[in-house]
Amino acid sequence: DMDLPRLSPAAAARVRVIAQRQGKADVKLRLAVDGGGCAGFQYRFGLESAAAPDDVAVETDGVVMLIDPDSLPFVAGAEVVVAATGVLRSQA
Repeated sequence: DMDLPRLSPAAAARVRVIAQRQGKADVKLRLAVDGGGCAGFQYRFGLESAAAPDDVAVETDGVVMLIDPDSLPFVAGAEVVVAATGVLRSQA
């Protein structure tokens, strides 16, 4: 059983602010991993209104983060935090 990624409380609060600015009440944060290749892995964040049937959902302070099964092994045990610039990033 792998460690699920976590969403820090500050990151959850940031997602809530972004969702409110966009006028979306019940949104979920999508965390996906693209690629490999020369650039290595790219972490992609997005807002979605619904989960896919095979998504793994992790909740922090009422904010749900969705991870697809293909991305899960690459983000296991990581924590999504708010960087000093205000953007979300993943850290091991």
